[in-house]
Amino acid sequence: MKKILVLGYLNKNLGDDLFFKILFERYKNVEWYFVDVDEQHISPFINLNVKTISNKDFLLSFYKYDGLVNIGGSIFIQNKRWVLQFIKRLYYTIPLKLLRKKVIIIGANFGPFKGKLFKYIYSSYFKLIDFVSFRDKKSFLLFKGNKKVKKASDIVFSLKIKRNNRTKNVIGISLMDFSWREGSKENHDNYLKSMINLTDWLLKRDYNVKLFSFCENEGDHAISRILLDKFKDKNISSIDYNGDIDRFLEEYSMVSGHVCLRFHSVILSILLKIPFYPIIYSGKTLNLLEDLYGDTDFVNVKEIQKLNPENVMENLFLKDIDLEGIIKDSNNHFKLLDNFLGEKRIGEK
Repeated sequence: MKKILVLGYLNKNLGDDLFFKILFERYKNVEWYFVDVDEQHISPFINLNVKTISNKDFLLSFYKYDGLVNIGGSIFIQNKRWVLQFIKRLYYTIPLKLLRKKVIIIGANFGPFKGKLFKYIYSSYFKLIDFVSFRDKKSFLLFKGNKKVKKASDIVFSLKIKRNNRTKNVIGISLMDFSWREGSKENHDNYLKSMINLTDWLLKRDYNVKLFSFCENEGDHAISRILLDKFKDKNISSIDYNGDIDRFLEEYSMVSGHVCLRFHSVILSILLKIPFYPIIYSGKTLNLLEDLYGDTDFVNVKEIQKLNPENVMENLFLKDIDLEGIIKDSNNHFKLLDNFLGEKRIGEK
């Protein structure tokens, strides 16, 4: 049984936990080791050969491991901590590469970034490691000269998920808290007012509203509670992700339409064939929609005051796309891992 180190955003965030779920379920005959994480956050995966080790443990025993997988979406952002984050990445990479172990990055997008230095440093880093897969064309084109760099549809498109019967006149809304986010604080009050206005409009027209919060530690639950308190005794409820992935997905699959703010709420809606309306808070969502659909109707969170509930409901959409082809393409993130870990399921549906 191979022992593989894994790095990623482990914070009981549904989107990233879906990455881990897909990875660990795909390779059940592997022992996975998170480095330097809070052990309580691995609770969704306790039955999938997942353990934790400290940074000290890594330094003393890195030679025992067969490789490292860094899985995640927005893991290459030029924020205030990017230099420390890069040093930490080297801390794990260099000892393993000295022993010619595999170091693999899958599922990411690159940026946002501000200058040439950030891109140059990571361009050099990608040449050092064995494989990098991006989930959007824009990121891939930045490094297309490197043959180790590939592009595939977001990993969550490869999720095995059951499509349940939808409940009529139930609208889901995925929520976020912008009050703490770098570069987004000024949008928070307008965003909250718009969500209150949208919810009020839906309830007055006899829709049931389900609020979906993907990550408590990022403030989603708190925004949900504000709306629940505002509309007490109305047809409104909250589905909070608490580590029970299957329950959350079951609830999500039954709505008849979804107003999508979270990036992976868009992907889940596409995968479950739920009509949706996107609110854009990040370039990664816009890149996804452009890659799949070209032009779409949406509103940017920076202009959230323009959100018109009637327009939202009129423009819930689900265009015909080659979903089976996208699912197959998503599996290409695992192309090198399938070979390395002895699996033969490249391109499976």
